[in-house]
Amino acid sequence: MPNPNSLLAQASRRLLVSLVMLALLGGFLGSWFYVAALKKTVHHDTLEVVQHYTAKMAGVEENWEKEAVELKSRLEFYRVLDDPRSRWDKLRGDLTIQGENRIFANVMVTSQNGRVLFQFGTDMPEFPDTMPKGFAGWFYHAQSGSLFRVYRQPLWLAGQGEGRLVTFKKLDNALLYRSAFPNTVLSLKWRTYPVASSLGGRTTDQAQQPDGQHFESMELVEQASFSWPGRSQDSPLLVMQRRHSASLFSLPQLALAGLTIFAVLVILLWFSLGKWLMKITRRIASLGNASRQFTRDALLSAPLKALLDASKNPTGDEISEVAHSFEALILSVRLREQERNAAEMAVCESEKRFRLLFNGVDDAIFVVAIHPDGSPGRFIEANETACRRLGYSREELLALSLRDVNISEDMAESAKILKKILEEGHALFERTHVAKNGRRIPVEVSAHRFTLEGRTAILGVARDISERLMAQRSRQQIAMEPLQRLNIATEMTFGLTHELSQPIAAAHTYLDAALRWLENGGYEPDKQLKCVSLARQQTERAGNVINRFKRLVRQEGGERSHVDLNQLIRNAVDFLGYEINRSAITVYFDLEALPAVFVRSVEIEQVLLNLLKNAVEAMQESAVRELRLRSRHNEDDGVLVDVSDTGKGVSVADMQAIFEQFHTTKSSGLGLGLSICQTIIESHEGRVWAESVVGQGAKFSFVLPG
Repeated sequence: MPNPNSLLAQASRRLLVSLVMLALLGGFLGSWFYVAALKKTVHHDTLEVVQHYTAKMAGVEENWEKEAVELKSRLEFYRVLDDPRSRWDKLRGDLTIQGENRIFANVMVTSQNGRVLFQFGTDMPEFPDTMPKGFAGWFYHAQSGSLFRVYRQPLWLAGQGEGRLVTFKKLDNALLYRSAFPNTVLSLKWRTYPVASSLGGRTTDQAQQPDGQHFESMELVEQASFSWPGRSQDSPLLVMQRRHSASLFSLPQLALAGLTIFAVLVILLWFSLGKWLMKITRRIASLGNASRQFTRDALLSAPLKALLDASKNPTGDEISEVAHSFEALILSVRLREQERNAAEMAVCESEKRFRLLFNGVDDAIFVVAIHPDGSPGRFIEANETACRRLGYSREELLALSLRDVNISEDMAESAKILKKILEEGHALFERTHVAKNGRRIPVEVSAHRFTLEGRTAILGVARDISERLMAQRSRQQIAMEPLQRLNIATEMTFGLTHELSQPIAAAHTYLDAALRWLENGGYEPDKQLKCVSLARQQTERAGNVINRFKRLVRQEGGERSHVDLNQLIRNAVDFLGYEINRSAITVYFDLEALPAVFVRSVEIEQVLLNLLKNAVEAMQESAVRELRLRSRHNEDDGVLVDVSDTGKGVSVADMQAIFEQFHTTKSSGLGLGLSICQTIIESHEGRVWAESVVGQGAKFSFVLPG
């Protein structure tokens, strides 16, 4: 069975389609030229007919004018209207005697001021008071749809002076019917209203169509409009339609002629191109079989060589050149295949060595794509260490970007470092990565810019420096322990001094009063007993302060224990109670029930004392003095503590270095308090931070593990 997709079949189909299209094009062009010639002939004929009708209607108009003048002349010559008693009877009799011979069946006589004196005729409508001026005019009666040709002439009325003779001629279907040629329809249109037609009741259809040519039922119809000839300016339009046969031959004749031409073209093209196309097809088929043979065997075998020879031609045409080129291509492909196999083996070995080195490094390696605008894109490569450290699979990590693995606090600084890498080509910096489970990992990153497949990328090697930072903090903690103890002692001594000064001063006052009474020889046992009793109460109060100080000192040490964090908060507030009351500060507690925390209580209490003392000092110049203490469960099974004040706040510049050693915003102090707080909290695997709005206060927060 022949292949319907073969070149010969396709060529045959294309020839057939070309023949059909050629026949259709010839028929279309022939029809177009025929129709164009027909339209031109019809248009010329229409122009001649229009000229004929124009001349004919001009003759009708001339007869009407002449008759109107003759009627006026006859009435004046025979003095029909001289006798005022019988003038109208005479005029009616004269018009009646004329019968059907009169042109104007409707006549009216008016006075000079327009009053109707006489009226005759069967088609007389109700005319308006204002009639057309001048000799000739038109009047359209909208109620009946009738159009009248009006002639208005001065008429002598003897004793009444001069009047007006008004004659009317109604333009009706009969007038147009008598004037129409065969295959011609005449219509009369007044402005946009149809008036009359040679077809009678079809006036509306003909009058409303536009001028021009169109086909109707195998007939070419041309319509033309022209104005009624005459003296008046505003004249009706005469619309003429002429019909002409649009068919030169019958449909069977056209079909037979088309089939004959098509058959002749098919035979000529088939015998002139068929044999040559079949030969070309066989050669191309041999070339296609050779291609399939090589695809299957990938060898220049004897059958393949025979197929290539069959596709060649001694004249050396394009197909022969393709066959020679294909033969050379086979040899070249075999050579390149051997070279490619060797190169693939070398690349495979190199990639294995690279993967072993890439994944064997203990540092995390990332490759980040850079967008044309300089912003970082997603990771395009990462080693196994990076995936393992961050807790992602390789597919998950490659779907992320730097923004997803860096902490939010580093974003502003990261943009500056990225700009430096793109400008200088490399950078060394420290960052904090966030693992999938939220764990924070401090790293030292060595980043280099390079070009990958024509696009800018960054290679980053991130080394985990958690142990190094812990060692640094341990050394820092050891170095700062004397300062911590000194700071604790200072704070406790300061608090103890204020706590003891008030009860001792009060006891001294009471005892001094009792002593003066005794020295003066007075004897008032009740008053003296009351003074001694009050002095005793104040000394007991001082003793309680000393006992509480002793308990706090006994807690000092390096051992951790489970303590109630809310109680530590209340103890710190009590310890600073004198300063808080003296500064008129209102304290608000919002303490949630928390589990015990495993901490060194004296260090945590020192953190609280430092934060509270800073808050008290910050509110010395504030109109509103409110201290808020809040404790909550944290997301990671830890506890969160907030210390908020309504003080002056911390500026943006100071906020960036607020936890650094020897940085202070106060006129006095070493700038170690907040640095010690950070060291203490981080030694408990916690985190401390600050938030502030200048003029509205500050909030210091820390998190401890549960």
